[in-house]
Amino acid sequence: MKLPYLLSLVFIVIFSFLGFTQQNELLQNINGKLNRYTATESPEKVYVQTDKDIYVNGETVWYKAYLLDGVTHNISDKSNVVYVELVNAQDSVVVQQKLFAESVGVAGNIDIPESLGEGNYRLSAYSKYMLNEKQPAIFSKQIAIWKPENKVSKMIPAPRSKERPSTTKPDNKLTVDFFPEGGTLIYGIENTLGIKITNAKGNEISTYGKIVDQNNTFIKDFETFEFGLGKVSYSPEAGKTYYASITIEGQEKKYNLPTPENKGYVLNVVQTPEYITIKATSNINDGLKGSLLVGHSRGRVFLSHTKESSDPSFLIKIPMETMVDGVAHFTLFTSAGEPVCERLIFINNPDNDYTLKIETPLANYQKRQKVDVALILESMQGKEPSGSFSASVISKAAKTGHAAQNIESWLLLNSDLGGTVQNAGFFFEEETAKKRFLLDALMLTHGWRRFVWKEMLNNNVSKNLVYEPEKGIMISGKTTAFDNKYQPKASKVKLLLIDDDFYQEQKATELNGDFSFGPFFFQDSIPLVLQSTPITKAKNKSDNDFSIQVETRQPAINYSNLSQPENNTLAYKYPKEYIDIASQKKQVDFILNPNTIRLEEVVVTEKQKTRKEIIDERISEVVFHNEPDHRVFADSIIGGTGSYNSVFDMLRGLPGVRVFGPGLDSIRIRSSGTPLILVNGSPTPIEFINTINPFDVEFIDVLKNSGAAAYGHKAFDGVVAIYLKGVLGLSGLEKNKTPNPNILNSTFKGFYKTREFYSPNYAIVDQKDGLQDFRTTLHWQPDIIMNEQGAPSLNFYTGDVSGSYMIHVEGITEDGTPVSASQFFEVEDDTN
Repeated sequence: MKLPYLLSLVFIVIFSFLGFTQQNELLQNINGKLNRYTATESPEKVYVQTDKDIYVNGETVWYKAYLLDGVTHNISDKSNVVYVELVNAQDSVVVQQKLFAESVGVAGNIDIPESLGEGNYRLSAYSKYMLNEKQPAIFSKQIAIWKPENKVSKMIPAPRSKERPSTTKPDNKLTVDFFPEGGTLIYGIENTLGIKITNAKGNEISTYGKIVDQNNTFIKDFETFEFGLGKVSYSPEAGKTYYASITIEGQEKKYNLPTPENKGYVLNVVQTPEYITIKATSNINDGLKGSLLVGHSRGRVFLSHTKESSDPSFLIKIPMETMVDGVAHFTLFTSAGEPVCERLIFINNPDNDYTLKIETPLANYQKRQKVDVALILESMQGKEPSGSFSASVISKAAKTGHAAQNIESWLLLNSDLGGTVQNAGFFFEEETAKKRFLLDALMLTHGWRRFVWKEMLNNNVSKNLVYEPEKGIMISGKTTAFDNKYQPKASKVKLLLIDDDFYQEQKATELNGDFSFGPFFFQDSIPLVLQSTPITKAKNKSDNDFSIQVETRQPAINYSNLSQPENNTLAYKYPKEYIDIASQKKQVDFILNPNTIRLEEVVVTEKQKTRKEIIDERISEVVFHNEPDHRVFADSIIGGTGSYNSVFDMLRGLPGVRVFGPGLDSIRIRSSGTPLILVNGSPTPIEFINTINPFDVEFIDVLKNSGAAAYGHKAFDGVVAIYLKGVLGLSGLEKNKTPNPNILNSTFKGFYKTREFYSPNYAIVDQKDGLQDFRTTLHWQPDIIMNEQGAPSLNFYTGDVSGSYMIHVEGITEDGTPVSASQFFEVEDDTN
């Protein structure tokens, strides 16, 4: 064990049982509450990697959403459901998708509508459970969508330099904010003051200033840099007033500094690559005697120091090598257990890092040449490398011109600060002394977002769970009186799901009529039937009738109320280049896509189709079998559907069908046995027929001989295929149906079904087909699993556009460490 680490243990006391019983109890309380918070009440985090940052309408956004425990960054044990939304500049959701995350993440895609307006959009993602937070850290990433016909849009901001990615021209209308380290300035003690300067538009100001007193006597100068951040240290004297003097365009303006207090506490933290040094000071007699200094990060208390002497200050040094990456939170408690100083710092310990190497055999490739990529994950601590990753290969023109946010900056920094850090990826580029200075200034200007110590220690942090963690799809609703939907009534509810596998379940509702079934997993939309019956049958027949309402609302977020970075406008280096390439790509996409059929040009003189022609076309798209032996539409049955009490009554009138009763083994087409029953094409138990409202039937097919063969041996005794209204999409042609008590036929929306990314294989595709390949995303692979056996290799083909391309890989290791890496290669122009 290293000697500096042994010496540091003298200062880091985890549990002190010698004296100060009150502080021991406080420490045990803190540890207990943090452990409970981490184990049962921790938040969740979602991060989304997209294939690129900019798009044109009609393109596809390929993404992977990572759903993680918000403290440990391991797989969340709470939710399995992620919502991904595309939000416009007016904070309206234009696309919402619900996905099932079976493990650490789930892949998805958003097809951008051709009709979508040009502008800057936000891709947001969250779980319902996250909405229980007072200030949920909803993941948000800005993307731009252009219309190629508009060429270079007015919305494209001018490129910014790498050194100052978002600095704007100063103006005279400044907002100058001051943040005393630890919370309060104290007379007679050296204080550090965080400074943030922005203009009227919220853009940061990089400038010079100085601290002066009421006599304009110079005290200290300071400078603000990127993000308008800076800091300065000085010792205020009692009886003096202090100002920050800033000169903008030749005009000096003074801003009042926070008024120091006569007595109090100061907490100062200084970081170096080797140590974290914490100094606590007080000008109160015996103010630090019996005090407790606590430091925690990622749900773990790494520092607890009780001050036993009456000294006015104490100093603690912690080796950086013992720390985990992320935001660390220090708090100084008085002997009475009162939190008086707080300080955030950011830990970036190189010993915790994983190295992700992206290797290609060549640095330069020809057009339509195969590229093989090797991924090598190595741990600085010698751990077995394993985790889940996603990779994109894109044209350099498809990236923003600034330090984009990545999985490291979101999970370790931005999400813990409420998602309010502008261009957080800037802090995760190459480390320099200046960036360490700015990152510490950022910590000074932000407060702890997770909880307040007083609330935590008084058991006031537990969430009031408006939204329970979602494990799947829940089918919920309420039963009410049939003639008054505002009068809840308890009942027994039976659920029947008509999918490839028929499912049914029955349970009693709550006293207020609420019911809930699930969790389920299914994709797209499936038919369902809900049937209610009285718990105790009433003498009055009408009292046994219920109305059933199903809850179909999705979570709705008021994006205008969410905390957002002050200036979140992206800068693009190559907008015209990207738009030109994407425009050409749109013209040939349908040819490169194997699912597209190219038709010769023909001239068609169209006449208006009759209702019968429309219905026949829709039926041919819906049914699996060929022409049935008998097909009967409900509205053609003598007497109409209103004259029948059940579908069994309707079947009795069909040619070749014999019905003996409304129960099992009650239908015959052939003499040997019960036919196969289908509802909307899905096999269904025969007893389910009795739950169908005759008004919901569109048509019925009866298959006896060769037509039944399409369904295999299960159709040996024939087929009765029932199709419900809505299956043909004839809403404008269908007649209004009469509501039926106690039965609800409906469809329920399932999880989004992700498409597979298509990439041409030029070992198979004819390279002399005359078609140009203008792909800006050459490859997208969201399901990369790395373990002790290594990682699967990536391979893809370049297209017909020369230039620089980037391989970008992101993911999370099994121990919760976020990893991000990029590698560039060139596609040569062979026209020279």
